[in-house]
Amino acid sequence: MPRANGSASRDCDEATPLLFSNHGAPPPAHRSPPRLSDRLLPSESWPALLQQCVLTGLFDAITFASMRTWVGFMTGNLTQIALALIDEIGDGPLEIGGTSRLTKSVVALAGYCAGAYGIAALLRLLKRRRARSEGRNDDSSCYDSAPSRGWYLFISLSHIVFFSLHFLLIRLYPSSPSTNLALVSLALLALPMGSQTVLSLTLGSPNPYSTTVVFTSSLANMCADPSFPRGLIPGSDRSKSTLRHRAMSIFALVFGSLLGGAIILAEERWTAARAPARGEGNGRNSSDDDAAQGILPTTWACVVVILLQTAIAASWWTVPAKPVEEARREEDDDEEEGA
Repeated sequence: MPRANGSASRDCDEATPLLFSNHGAPPPAHRSPPRLSDRLLPSESWPALLQQCVLTGLFDAITFASMRTWVGFMTGNLTQIALALIDEIGDGPLEIGGTSRLTKSVVALAGYCAGAYGIAALLRLLKRRRARSEGRNDDSSCYDSAPSRGWYLFISLSHIVFFSLHFLLIRLYPSSPSTNLALVSLALLALPMGSQTVLSLTLGSPNPYSTTVVFTSSLANMCADPSFPRGLIPGSDRSKSTLRHRAMSIFALVFGSLLGGAIILAEERWTAARAPARGEGNGRNSSDDDAAQGILPTTWACVVVILLQTAIAASWWTVPAKPVEEARREEDDDEEEGA
């Protein structure tokens, strides 16, 4: 009898975990996944997306002021390419800062496309590898399911590497940069804009922040909303939140552009104050071509950009995760579609 009771007690102990075992953590079958493996809640991702809109406005303002081209606004670059082709046929290429407008626009477009293609290819590769490990095929788009929190962090931190490379270039060659160096710097800034676009779209649709780079559709959707403009007034009506977030994305872009312009103006005045003999040529009263001979964001702008991108990465870390049940349900749906 004692052995039977001891066996029963031992069986009971093995089946029922101790009250304070494993520091009170739930059993492994119900344990939440690591934080880096979380699937993000799209509706709560707006702080990171809003900061990306600010970054887009900052970049486009600075690059257009310094090189008369954009790294995010590809609609403008495509238009400039067409106009530059007409210049090539007519009176010859229009040069801005020693480089033709056509060359700069093409380099920015190529860098943007390379960034978008590279991130999309990486996300598709990850999906295929995961599908093969589970014994199924998956040839779907990278937009069909969002990556984990870890990949949002990784991509955001990789952008800091590109910005730091640009910062290193302008520190090594602070004055009279060569044409090739300016084009390399332009490509380094366009690459993150392309990957940022793809990263934003992976959160799904409808997304009031869209790509965080192109705002034409956001502006049209905001104006076409039946509750516009009264829905812009903050209130308790959550049905108007999409309209307000669209408006916030547009205002964030404008704020970023104002910030970029303020940085350019402040740095010009600082340079003129430190070198009075050269201040006459650094002011705004020079011609457009003379004002466009600088090489993209300078030291102050680079510091602001790196700090802002670091804040974006930190925001991805703080975005709430989807409930475990919902995330698993989506994974099961992906498996059924790929089967």
